[in-house]
Order: sequence, then structure tokens, then C-alpha cells
Amino acid sequence: MFLCTFVLIVLLVLYLNINHVKQTKKLFYLKQEQYVKEQNDKDREAFLSNISHEIRTPLNGLYGVIQSIDENLNEPSKIKSFIHTALQSYDHIIYIVDSILNLSKDKYEEAPINLRPFYLADVMDLILHEQESTAERKGLSLTSHVPESEALTQRMIDPIKLSQIIRNLLHNAIKFTNKGTITLNVESLNINDQVKITITDTGIGIPKDMQEIIFEAFQQVDSKLNKQYSGTGLGLFIVSSLVKRMGGKIDIYSEPNEGTTFDVIIPMQITQEPKKEPDIIQNIPQDLSADINILVVEDNDVNRMIFCKLLEKEQVKITEAIDGYACLEIVENNSFDIIFLDIQMPGLDGIKTFELLQKMNISTPIIALTGNVMPNHISQYYETGFTNVLAKPYKRSQLIDMIFKYTKKPS
Repeated sequence: MFLCTFVLIVLLVLYLNINHVKQTKKLFYLKQEQYVKEQNDKDREAFLSNISHEIRTPLNGLYGVIQSIDENLNEPSKIKSFIHTALQSYDHIIYIVDSILNLSKDKYEEAPINLRPFYLADVMDLILHEQESTAERKGLSLTSHVPESEALTQRMIDPIKLSQIIRNLLHNAIKFTNKGTITLNVESLNINDQVKITITDTGIGIPKDMQEIIFEAFQQVDSKLNKQYSGTGLGLFIVSSLVKRMGGKIDIYSEPNEGTTFDVIIPMQITQEPKKEPDIIQNIPQDLSADINILVVEDNDVNRMIFCKLLEKEQVKITEAIDGYACLEIVENNSFDIIFLDIQMPGLDGIKTFELLQKMNISTPIIALTGNVMPNHISQYYETGFTNVLAKPYKRSQLIDMIFKYTKKPS
């Protein structure tokens, strides 16, 4: 009897202990989940607060510039300075918006890596050309070394996503460097067709304890530095995500006040396939022929005015259509060298207008003019048959390059 009672007591104690352990574990996991949720909420709140600041600051600059121009119309020298400031604010806003969109389309939609034959030198030349003026404004030297072989040998590359990687790294290097040099170096490793891209700066550097987390979303080196240098905390997260998805790796070497080096190693298979026309428009000034006929289809009066003003110094002929119906009527009685077609229009939108234009058997290059630049939208435009896509807002040089590329009439 005593033995039975003892066994029952032992079993009861074991049961209570096991149950206690289970409850303790459950409580631990609940607290852990709560902590993670609270941390995520804090990160989200900090991110939204930061984004609000990042967008409102350059917007305030733009608004201030507009008011200043209005008050100084009789002083051209001041107006030129104001415009320079406005363009800097524009560049900042675009970078912020692109970072947010890249986070969305690469983390949540998992946009595919589209490999195709491409010259690596072409990608590097484009990005360097884009970043030169920003570096010059800060008095920085931007140098590069890209082997001549990369201009002669094609590799299987996704030029758009590779451009995002290099652009983000160069943008950060310039932003966090107040004096000195930014260097981009490309090296073929001859191991599984790997390419090593190194970006080095002489900037403020990154402390050792921060080097592990800077590739996480919304993370920055220091909140105090954020106030001085600004940013979303998304750039390096996007870079790291893209590098991993392309089968590569990224390493960082840095010391505070001594600069930073990023090494990106990505496999890029060498191929002998014929080079295809690039999606990236080369940002190089061109002289347009005076006999180019352009049709712009845009329902927004301001956007049509800007389109025409950007080409005002060119001796091209521009015809305006306020919607899809007007476009069809104009094309029926006239011929054009290139058509810029807005996508989001009331009544007959750009997609439907394009389909009706195709039924008219015209061979004119038609460019989608749009602010809808998510991957599924871009794919839809190409699947519909558009020749190319020009994303709003666009620079004058981008517009001119697009026209030159698809008309190619001698000056």
C-alpha cells in the first residue's frame, strides 16, 4: 500500500514538473514573440518616421525654391542657384522612392533574375556616368578600373538588378565621404566565371559592431549620423538581397574615419551569344535631327507642357494628344517617327490605345510613358508590345536618348 502511494506521488510530481516545463516554455515563446512583435513595431515606427522626414525635407526644399524663384524673377544668377538646389532635392526624393519600391518588388514579389548576354563594361559605364556629377558637387574624385576584356566579352547578366547593386553602393560611398576618392574596380576571378566588384571610399567608416547589422532592413550606422547624412536604411538591405539571389556574396572591410571597402563577388557566365539591345538607356547627350516627328499622348496638361519644354531647344516637331481617342484620330491622318503613350488615362487607357494602334498596322516605335513601374506592370507593357518604357519622372537626357535610340536619324 505504501509502495503504491509512493509511486503515485512520484508520478504526480513528474506530471506537475512536466506540465510546469511546458507552461514555462509556452510562456517563454509567448514573451519572445511579444518581444519580436514589439521590436518590429518599433522598427516600423522608426522607419515610417524616418521616411516622413526623408521625403518632407527635400519637398520643403523644392517648395522653398519655387517661392524664392517667384520672388527673384529679375535676378537670373540667383534663379540658376535655386534651380540647382531644386534638382538636388529631386534626386533625393527619387532615390527614396526607388529604395521603397525596390524593397517591395524584391522582398515581397521576388521579381525573377533575368539573365541575358550583356557587356559588363556597359553597365559600369552607365552607373559611373550617372554618379559623376554627384561626386563632383562634393569635390570628390570618382575613379574606376574595368578591364578592356569586359567591353569585348559578354556575360550572362541581369543588367537592371546589377545596376541597382552598384548604384546603391556608389550612392552610399559618395554620401558618407566628405573628401577624398571613391574607387570602383572590376576583376575577373576565373573561378566559375566569377566577377569581383570592389567599391572603396575614404569616408567616415563603419564600426565593427555595426558591420553585422547594416545589411538588415531599416538599419543605419548611427541614429545621430542619420540626422547628418539622411537615408532610409534600405540601400544595403536591397544590395545584400540582390547579391544573394544572384548567387553571390558581399563582404565589408572598414574602420572608423579610415573609409570602407565593399567586395561583391557574383558568378557571371561568359557567353558568345550575340549582344541584344540593352534595356538601359545610355545617358549620353545626343543631337537630334530636325525632321523627327514626335507624338506625345498625355491627359495631364502639366506633363504635356513639361515634355514639350524639355525638347524646346531641339528642332523636333511635337504633336500633342490629350487622350487615347485623340491619339487614334491623329495617327489615322499623320505619320510619326516615335510615339510616347501615357498608360493611365481616363476613358481609353494606354494599353487599349496601343492595341487599337496595332490594328492600324503602324510600325512606329511606341514608348510607354508611366509612373507605374512595378515589375508586373513593366512585364505587362513589354508583353503588350511596347517598344520600351520611360518611367516618370524622367530627365531631359533620358528623353533625348530614348528618341535618339529609336529614330537614329543623322543630324
